[in-house]
Amino acid sequence: MVTESLPPWAEKANAKRAARDALLPSQYLIPPSLLPTIPPPTPGKAGLSLLDFPRKSGLFTKEELEITETNAADLVAGMKEGRWNAVEVMKAFCHRATVAQGLVNPLTEVFFDQALERAEELDKYYQETGGKTVGPLHGLPISLKDQFKVEGVETTMGYVSWIGDVAKEDSVLVKSLKAAGAIPFVKTNIPQTLMMGDTYNNIFQLTLNPNSTSLSPGGSSGGEGALVSFRGSPMGVGTDIGGSVRLPSSFCGLWGLRPSHGRISYWGAANSMVGQEAVTSCAGPMSHSPADLSLFMSGYLSSEPWQWDPEVIPMPWDMGKERAVQEGKRVFGMITWDGVAHPHPPIARALEMTRSALLAAGHEVIDVEAYDHARAIRIIGKLYSADGGKEMAQHIEASGEPWLDEVKGLLFPTDKNGKAQSTEMSVLETWEVQQERNVYAAEYLKWWAETAKSTSTGKPIDGYIMPVAPHASKPNRGNYRWMGYSFVTPLLDLSTGAFPVTTADPAIDVKPETFEAANELDQALYDDYDAEFYKGGPAGLQIVCKRLEDEKCVGLLMVIEKALKEAA
Repeated sequence: MVTESLPPWAEKANAKRAARDALLPSQYLIPPSLLPTIPPPTPGKAGLSLLDFPRKSGLFTKEELEITETNAADLVAGMKEGRWNAVEVMKAFCHRATVAQGLVNPLTEVFFDQALERAEELDKYYQETGGKTVGPLHGLPISLKDQFKVEGVETTMGYVSWIGDVAKEDSVLVKSLKAAGAIPFVKTNIPQTLMMGDTYNNIFQLTLNPNSTSLSPGGSSGGEGALVSFRGSPMGVGTDIGGSVRLPSSFCGLWGLRPSHGRISYWGAANSMVGQEAVTSCAGPMSHSPADLSLFMSGYLSSEPWQWDPEVIPMPWDMGKERAVQEGKRVFGMITWDGVAHPHPPIARALEMTRSALLAAGHEVIDVEAYDHARAIRIIGKLYSADGGKEMAQHIEASGEPWLDEVKGLLFPTDKNGKAQSTEMSVLETWEVQQERNVYAAEYLKWWAETAKSTSTGKPIDGYIMPVAPHASKPNRGNYRWMGYSFVTPLLDLSTGAFPVTTADPAIDVKPETFEAANELDQALYDDYDAEFYKGGPAGLQIVCKRLEDEKCVGLLMVIEKALKEAA
């Protein structure tokens, strides 16, 4: 019998996965007898929730469970007080990350030995100095989206042709985090090219959502979303050029921040569309509370990354601004739908839960109409594909690996007759579209200012709340019919935070028997909704502030967290 050989790209991808798996400690692997059977996605049936696996499996000690289920801010405080040391914290997360890998496949690179060596150095410093810490993030394990370079570790970014590309130095973000005392220990999965709202590529394949294995963890920071949601990492760093921090945060039940460009360094990280500055990708934290986001931003910026990256604004984190917005009555706008796509019942319920909680807490919530999100989609789509997909094509075609249909459809669209449509623009055409964005941004500011006419204070809203997506996640590798809720933020570089509210419940989130669609896309979204299939999917929202109002955004997330807790 002749065995058909694999193409060279597939052999290379298989070898890379095997090399990653060999770095997982054998004592942390899940015994085959405990591996759950994960059902295939099936209409009318919910996927499997894996969030309780660590507690039910018996694989973890009581101490490991306590450490890994403690939020990042409390972990750092505990290590500062001497309750835990850095080595025992790191070992606990290495164990949980390994189990996460066996269940949902979030990891691309594993460097536990390097991390444990650093943890030992921090513990030695703590002991020799009588309890002093290296920095505000002392001992905190941090996972990184695959883009970020760690010295001595590969960065493939989902391209087979990049396998073997070992970083010679840390990205500035990694250098800054280490200076603040944090310990990177894994890198996480992303989609091919990054330009996809799922997490799948030809090297590391599909990452699952631990909340429901039939649902996507989102993308492109979906590996982070899955790992942090499973508590295989207390804090992750993603990037966002179209929703890639906020979508995984929303789909995985996390808090996430997309700060404005210039607050977190991107220098030295791998990326798609390198040199394209019309729509900026921004790095941001993903974790389990707004206090964690504040800890990350203040701790990271304490290292003064502007000393190493000319694009970082020399602006330390202002705790005064963050605290000030938590005092007194705040005024929130709310966009319940954007004029194009009505949200599914779980998202609609999350909006009303948030409204009720804020009103009960004494805040003001007014309905505002979205300002032409369809226009934002048109502008940003042109800017994404201004080079006609040439940059990404060279990386994919260098290995002979196949394009993913979702990526190819974005970069090389066809008309209704299947005829290819060129997206490449000349320099002049690109400038003209950039000016369209500038005009839209100016009009958006005017729209924001005019909200003062509808508030009791006579001042504009502090920020507005809206869905991150019209659905509580989506089927793995299923269609994203509409990205209007997430695209406006990067187009205008607005400070935006994602927050969890509830989970999809088929007993409550019943599909309406009658529905008046605004358009064909809206009808298709309605037809997509399957209450049983979405069961357990996190339903999250986002709070949008003006550009460079990152401290205010985190402060408002804390206001929202407090109101939701009190309402519950």
